[in-house]
Amino acid sequence: MTTGLAFVALAACAGASAGAAHAQDANSGFLRDYSRLKSEKDATGIERRVWVRPGFSAEQVRRVILERVEFHPAPGATEQVPALALDEIRDYLDASLRRAVGEVLPLTDRPGPDVVRIRVGVTATAVQPGLKPYQLIPVALVFTAVKAAAGKAGHEARLAVETEITDSASGETLVQMVRDAIGVELKPGEQLTLPMLMPRIDDWAQSVRQSLAARVGGPR
Repeated sequence: MTTGLAFVALAACAGASAGAAHAQDANSGFLRDYSRLKSEKDATGIERRVWVRPGFSAEQVRRVILERVEFHPAPGATEQVPALALDEIRDYLDASLRRAVGEVLPLTDRPGPDVVRIRVGVTATAVQPGLKPYQLIPVALVFTAVKAAAGKAGHEARLAVETEITDSASGETLVQMVRDAIGVELKPGEQLTLPMLMPRIDDWAQSVRQSLAARVGGPR
């Protein structure tokens, strides 16, 4: 399985894992099938749920079709998470991912037998009833010190990063992964901005590039 796991580093974006067991309580629907996912720890000891098609090797991949990073469900703006911040965060995530992958494998828009298609989504699921789908991402992205002190951080919605990799020619699923993440702590009345998340995104992009290069044998 390890040869296919070069690509699951793509799912380590928004923060440390909150525990794979919690992620099983609800699924966002971003992936087509969650039934095969198994909990395991990565090289750093962080838990995630992952499935890799038996026999798949990263060495088989020559090029990548990289779809635009998504928020799922589509979010609506709030006072603490304005529309501009959501747009800037998604754009920066997308650009960082394209740069990291493109430094190792050529990006393309044409399917082929040695080309994989990668979808990455920042997702959220409700932990308690009452939230509308468009509220999930903003609620999961932030928490306040008041909530943290009360032990309520993350109790309303759970944040995750999900990755799906498919054969671009056949559409067959090759890799799926879900990794829990944590939001950003804000003071009451404070708004989320891109600079608050940039260090995490930069670290993630660097880890994606290094892991991918190690698995495929360096840049191509």
